[in-house]
Amino acid sequence: MEVTLKNHPGFATFILHLKLRRPVYYQHYFGFSSLHSYQKEFIQRLLQGRYRLVVMATGAGKSLCYQLPPLITKKTCIVISPLLSLMQDQVPSM
Repeated sequence: MEVTLKNHPGFATFILHLKLRRPVYYQHYFGFSSLHSYQKEFIQRLLQGRYRLVVMATGAGKSLCYQLPPLITKKTCIVISPLLSLMQDQVPSM
């Protein structure tokens, strides 16, 4: 088998790293100038097929972790969120 740049095992990871470093994705669509380090790490691993679940505090940037990869890959992403359950749990404590 001939080894070229495109079929080298590290090529896909390299391309993903470059895309995450280009702020055009998150600046244009989300208005952020940068990602948090934990968001970059999760997104890189998600795009490599390694992570499927993220648990973070409210307002920490979970949504971006699932919204940015489809923009980069042009693939569909399905997110299941227990929003109703979360609202029902939090309303009584207000």
